[in-house]
Amino acid sequence: MIVLEELSLFEMLDQIYSLEGIHKLADVRDISYDEDDTKKKIIKDIVDCLLDEDYFREHLYVISDQHMKIIRKLLKHQDRFILSNRSKENEAFIELDALDYVDIDEEREEVFIPMDVRNLILKIDNHEFEKTRRKVFWLHAVLYHAFFLYGLVSIDEVCTMYNSRAGFNASREDIEYYFSLIPLDFQKFVYMDDNFIAFDLLKKDSLESTKELQQYYEMKYPRTDQILDHYNEGYPISSISYNRIDQFIRTKSLSEYKEKKFMRKLYESIIQGEKLAKLLDYFDGYLKDEDEVLFITRNLKEAIKETPQYKYHGRNEYEI
Repeated sequence: MIVLEELSLFEMLDQIYSLEGIHKLADVRDISYDEDDTKKKIIKDIVDCLLDEDYFREHLYVISDQHMKIIRKLLKHQDRFILSNRSKENEAFIELDALDYVDIDEEREEVFIPMDVRNLILKIDNHEFEKTRRKVFWLHAVLYHAFFLYGLVSIDEVCTMYNSRAGFNASREDIEYYFSLIPLDFQKFVYMDDNFIAFDLLKKDSLESTKELQQYYEMKYPRTDQILDHYNEGYPISSISYNRIDQFIRTKSLSEYKEKKFMRKLYESIIQGEKLAKLLDYFDGYLKDEDEVLFITRNLKEAIKETPQYKYHGRNEYEI
């Protein structure tokens, strides 16, 4: 059930959070406060930030086409109503919940939306906003794909993926501008020297290892539906875990030919979105015995556990 609350965002945050919770929320939003500030004063500063029209618009830019469509449909209603597809429609508000604009009660399967948040969405949501949102979100989805599967990608490669979708045509300058509109909360890349580089790879050794690894394969450009499916469903493994697998494989006694062949096969399988249970089959024939396969399986699990997930809805599940 979606519940459009008569109460304000201020009142909702006041009900949800303790003083300690409000301190943590202010820290996340980079809002300064004094230790002797009252809870209500800090909440007011947080709400002033969250309901700033430019700030809110920027965060709506990265809401997916699918979720934005559902949000528009639901916000036309004036009060509470039963959802037709609870899990799907609740999920449309996951990003807003993570940003503290709404409150999702998972046990009761309800979404509570303060009226001032609803009214601000309706105010912002016009034709010009939608044109920009579609462009920024599509770049966000492309970069999300690049983060998980490559870690390092050139702006020309991003342009190729971006422009592969019907109705989208951006220059390098356009891509740079759209990138500047993605909120820092959602960015996992730094843009430098005509490359998008995942934050995780900024250490020199990690970056050099990735550059070396990328010599083994050609960039295989995904279809538009693959990028969107991957964005909505999550990925089987991230580029960071993949690099750790590569480093582990290099400790084994494989010939250079077998190593390259194995890594290329593994990479191609990941690109196709296969789950890890299937990927493990490719270890057979390359490693010496079952103990080594088991050892690598455990290392895969550990690599995945340590990899930070860039998804609010928590659907990055691994079948091992």
